[in-house]
Amino acid sequence: MIGTLAFAWAVFGLDFLAAERVFGRFHPVAFVGWLIESQTRAFSPWIEKGPWARYCLGILLVLLTLAVSAVPLWGLFALAGWVSPTLEVVLWVLTGYASVCLRGLLDEGYRVLCALSRGELKEARGLLRALVGRDTQRLDAQGIARATLESLAENLGDAFIAPMLYLTVGGPVLAWVYRVVNTLDSMVGYKHGPFREFGWFAARLDDVLNWVPARISAVLIGLTGLVGMGSIKRATAAALRDASKHESPNAGWPEAAMAGLLGVRLGGERAHPGKPGAHAMFWAEGREPLPKDVLDGIVAGFLAALLGMGFLSLACAVF
Repeated sequence: MIGTLAFAWAVFGLDFLAAERVFGRFHPVAFVGWLIESQTRAFSPWIEKGPWARYCLGILLVLLTLAVSAVPLWGLFALAGWVSPTLEVVLWVLTGYASVCLRGLLDEGYRVLCALSRGELKEARGLLRALVGRDTQRLDAQGIARATLESLAENLGDAFIAPMLYLTVGGPVLAWVYRVVNTLDSMVGYKHGPFREFGWFAARLDDVLNWVPARISAVLIGLTGLVGMGSIKRATAAALRDASKHESPNAGWPEAAMAGLLGVRLGGERAHPGKPGAHAMFWAEGREPLPKDVLDGIVAGFLAALLGMGFLSLACAVF
């Protein structure tokens, strides 16, 4: 476990120092995205055959994507272990690095914050699209700040806590499997239109894999209150009271914790393409978020990640 922990810290350091620059436009996730889009186009003539056809095609999409993107990786690790232990370590760290995305998440949040602070709402709305899947065109400054904080909270678990947990517990192939499933969910796991059935399996599998990490994320966000980021008491109360109001079984936990931590209202109207709708409010008694709250959210996200690595180190040392 100590060796695994050292590799995990190497992944954390590489992600923080290099962001996504090591792979650039050749990032493995880009290949997974292309693979999903290609299969979706190929399946399009059959998607209109009815809901059961869409359910079956959605399951096939997940299985084929995992088979093409994860099974060869397992074979590559077997080959690397046979060729050279050093090569296996390098592959371990690079696969872990491809599976996490903390620095990229925080950087995107900071870009939105900078545009928002300058009063460039049009630019901020455009930058926000890298973080959320909803319609950003009608958002005012408070709406942009709210959406940014929600994304930072939810994606802390998706982009860092979950893959790092699976990386440590099950190794880089399991972390990569999680990243592939999470990418599938983000691309086809919608709850409206044909994707309601087509993306059902990807969305449910992502829910299962994120159940524990989402709750860990909420705890870590709340614990940043111990170092002055906000109120751990509010974060705990908001998570326990409001998390279940979210339509997702997982996303409400970190979002509610972030709302309570900073004492702001999150949630509410979230217009997605083709599906406007209202969502529950988290910490409804709080104030409207301001640009400075976005900065606090970025710092809280980084501190929560550090706390997570600290607890991971402690667990590895004990077990």
